[in-house]
Parts: sequence; C-alpha cells; structure tokens
Amino acid sequence: MKKIITDYLIEASNILAVQTTTLPEIKKFEIDCSQLKEFLKEDIRYSEEFKELFKKLMPIKAPCLYWYRVISENTSTEIINSFKVYRNHAERDRSVPALNTDNSIDLTSRILYVGKFKRGIYGRVIQHLGCFSSAQTQGLQLYYWAQKIGLKLELNVLEFEHNMADILPIVEFALAKELHPLIGKHK
Repeated sequence: MKKIITDYLIEASNILAVQTTTLPEIKKFEIDCSQLKEFLKEDIRYSEEFKELFKKLMPIKAPCLYWYRVISENTSTEIINSFKVYRNHAERDRSVPALNTDNSIDLTSRILYVGKFKRGIYGRVIQHLGCFSSAQTQGLQLYYWAQKIGLKLELNVLEFEHNMADILPIVEFALAKELHPLIGKHK
C-alpha cells in the first residue's frame, strides 16, 4: 500500500513540475447577469445575448480551474443577501453551493466562487447561469438571484493538461483559501 501511495505522489509531483512550466494565460470572459432569462426551453449557447461567450468556451476541453470575480458595483453584503433570499426560498427547486457561516465570509472579497471542472467548461457555466435542464445539478443558479441585482462578473478560466484532472481539487482548494470566495465552502 505504501508503494502505491509513494508511486502516486511521485507521479503527481512530476505532473505538477511539468505544469508549472507550461501554464497558459488565464482566459477572461464578462457575464452580465441582467441579460439572463429563463433559457430552459432555449439553448443559451446560441442565444443572441450569450452566443459569443459560448463560442469561446465550447472549444475548451481540458481540465479547468475557474473563478468568478465581481466587476459590478454590488457590495458583497448585497450579493450574499440576494443569494440567501433565493437559497432559503421555500419553493426553490434548484441545487446551490454551500454558504459559509456569516462570521466566516470575507466581505472584502470580490471573488464570488472558485471551482474546477474536468472537461467541457461551457457545460459547467450553463449550470452556474441557472440554465441547465436538471434542477438537481448544483450551480450558482445566477438567473434566479443575480439577475435581479444586475450583477456583472468576470469569469476567469485556467486550462491545464489532461493529466492534471485528478490533482485539480488540491489546486482549487489552495486557490479558494487565497481568494476567499463569497459562495462555496472549501475545507
């Protein structure tokens, strides 16, 4: 058993060493949540409002680390309160990320959320926008609460080599600890 773990750690170390020398530029995309509407019967990828975003996201197939940065004037308190109203609504049927306790939220943070995805980041973005057909798939569900406050976000995407897929949770955890996202628990 010890050899299996040692071999994995050596392999992970080698993968990380290579990745540090080949890390690409961070891709950035703006999202205006006030343009969101109920896209459950229409494919948001081809909508007038979001087709350019998805045209750039759909070719990204590699594992990704991503984070949403708030670029509008909304305060962190306003954002958290709007999210809480939706999350605590009795008739909410869509799954949302966990929220830290009030005293552990860093209200100076401009980072809304940090996440990772193994392949096809565009699908994860659809889930976060609240435009995915399955209500059980967890996501920010921005249409249902961020649209009302006119939240504007910058989506940052960092692609990794395919062999990084299983190591990404460690990198996600480290980035979240550094950025202090308003939504999502990273323990």
